[in-house]
Amino acid sequence: MALHWKTVRNMHAGNQVTDFRLSRSTNHYPTDPESIWWSALVDLSGISINDFEAQVLASYPQDLLIPNDYDHYDRAQVSSRQIVAIFARRILLSSLNQNGANFSVTGVHLGSIIDPELLDFSAQIEEVPSAKIPVSKGTIITAVIDDSIAFAHNLFRDGLTSTRVAFANILTVKPNRSGRDKTYGRTYDKAAIDDLLKTCTTNDLLDEQKFYASVGLFDAHDNEVSAVALRRSHGTHVMALATGYSMSQPPPDRPIICALLPSHVTQDSTGQSTLPSLILALKRIQRQAAQFRLPDRKRPPVVVNFSYGNFGGPHDGTGPIDRVIAQFLGDESPRKFEQEMRLVLPAGNGNLQRIHAKLAFDKGLAANQERSISLRSQMTEPLATCRCGCPIAAQHQSHPL
Repeated sequence: MALHWKTVRNMHAGNQVTDFRLSRSTNHYPTDPESIWWSALVDLSGISINDFEAQVLASYPQDLLIPNDYDHYDRAQVSSRQIVAIFARRILLSSLNQNGANFSVTGVHLGSIIDPELLDFSAQIEEVPSAKIPVSKGTIITAVIDDSIAFAHNLFRDGLTSTRVAFANILTVKPNRSGRDKTYGRTYDKAAIDDLLKTCTTNDLLDEQKFYASVGLFDAHDNEVSAVALRRSHGTHVMALATGYSMSQPPPDRPIICALLPSHVTQDSTGQSTLPSLILALKRIQRQAAQFRLPDRKRPPVVVNFSYGNFGGPHDGTGPIDRVIAQFLGDESPRKFEQEMRLVLPAGNGNLQRIHAKLAFDKGLAANQERSISLRSQMTEPLATCRCGCPIAAQHQSHPL
């Protein structure tokens, strides 16, 4: 009997995970797969965002949306390699993943399915704000990227109807669709938050349900439970630890910028679904922090807290999350010297799990002398493991494993 092999993977796809997620059977998707919008990251090589957009729209005029977080300056820059967040449909993403070289794309990292109701297709490209926010000497901006942040909490206020939150970026709600806000989600500045606090405060008590319903974080008719509506939430806890102060004695030099990620993407332990939202959050924080000015007209330092992590991946700076962070805060950042920024990452959630190791040779060993170590690796079979010896030659230096 003749054998007939069926190809179940496109071996020419640039990213096999992206190919798998885009090529599943129809019953795995909530609606027609061709109509679904996805968030994604694309690696552009030697091309500007403007030129990339022009090339794509010439062939796929209805399938690409670049967030207006990228201003005219961003869109004109040509870099040897840059990671850009986009919204696109399957037909385009599959083409970029399989024939990326035609569009100067070297990689496609798929995020999550996006409800088109959460996108404003008419949002205009933002201009750099001309107005500056004066702050006192010694000011340090605290930025928090998390999910479900109850940013109207009294620990983040300096008065009954006055907030310390300079900007609240909510990536989980429908845009205002005025053409003057974000492509994805909403942004509230201090003036807008203060107005909402005044509207929702009666007899010195804040109607929290009314406030969070006004900003889109609470909807009793929504199928998803909002963690902000619960007694406790991860984002509120983290931001309170980072920059929470009594409303009666607030510090005058600790403004806050927060970015609320969609809860459903943070539940993906691989971090892939979080990436497009993370890059938009970093983009907004970087842009908003640049508006602050010290008395000497310099920009105050920024501490960014990102309380997420994953155990998978190379852990050597080459993973997609690492590269996104490096693009904004690392040596490769085009705006590295414009404002000092530091990122705080979580540590210790793995308890005593040893996920990193380093082997140091005794300097007394002869050169090229070998030592064998054991590496226990999980096989594809759920219950199978193997052990293998790994000879390493002594070179009188430490070797990361």
